[in-house]
This record gives sequence, structure tokens and C-alpha cells, in this order.
Amino acid sequence: KKALSWHNSPIEYQTSLLNIQLQVYERLLDYDNCRSILTQLEELYNKYDSDHTIKINILAKVIRYYTENKCYDIIKTYENILPRKIIPENINDIDKKILLINWNTVYNAFAITFSEINNHEKALEYFLKAVEVLIPDIEKNRQSLYFNIAREYYKLNNIDKALEYQIKAIELLDDNNKD
Repeated sequence: KKALSWHNSPIEYQTSLLNIQLQVYERLLDYDNCRSILTQLEELYNKYDSDHTIKINILAKVIRYYTENKCYDIIKTYENILPRKIIPENINDIDKKILLINWNTVYNAFAITFSEINNHEKALEYFLKAVEVLIPDIEKNRQSLYFNIAREYYKLNNIDKALEYQIKAIELLDDNNKD
């Protein structure tokens, strides 16, 4: 018999620990410690230029915090340093899923940010990117993304496309209710 093993690097352990600390301090409303943890995560982000998997993992954690706290000006600064989306060929299925979920988190955060500041073209761009990286495990998010895409098209006065995505979302709602 063999137990499931987890072959993470020290940086991945450090990132996970910092993320847990960030969530705990956030629940405790201890924003000074949150800022300290965010600084450490940002330092790690800047340190690992060559490893896009680590960078997007860190970025997803940082962006999640800033999105939930409506720090849209800070999130916008990350758009300029967003790494290229690279999915390594030699990656195992679990790591690939984690990587795609992290990309989805980042794209959603950017989409929400740009929607909130009324840059609907950019919001739409990122919502569409979020759809591209959906995996079956989070397929239920597709419906929400379609509703958001419909809303952005509506705000851009593209009623035909808004209706198209609204219908797609409703069809998914119907499909989900059948299960």
C-alpha cells in the first residue's frame, strides 16, 4: 500500500503557508499582518522570474485578497507584470488543474476589477480568458462567467452578444437543475 505523496518544493510550501496565514489574519481583521504577508508573497513573486507556475500560484493568492477587499488600483498594477500563460508539457494532471484554477482566479480578478472601474472592454477580455481556462472540476463557474460576459456586452451596448451569452448561461442553469 502506498500513501498519496506531495512533492512540493520549499517555495510551494512557503507560498501555501503564507496563504494560510493571510486567510487567518484576514478573518481576524488584522490588516497590518495581512500587509506583511502580502509583502512577503510579492517578494517571492519578484524572486522567481523563470518559473511561471510559481508566479501564477503566488499571484492568484495576492489577487484574491485584493479583489475581496476591493483594492482595484493595486490589482491594475499587476496587469503589467502578469506572466505569459504557459502550461508545461511535462506537468502532471493535478498540477495542471491547480495551474488552470490559478489562471482562472487571476483572470476573474482582473475582469471584476475592470468591470468595477467601468472599463468594460478589458473586463470582457478577462472574463473570456477565464472561460478558456475552465476545467471540468470548476465547470459550474461557466454559468457565472457567461452571465458576467452577457452583462459586459450589455454595458458595451452589444445587445446581440449579451443575449447570446445570457441564453448560454440559462441553458447551463437548466442543465444543472436536471442533475
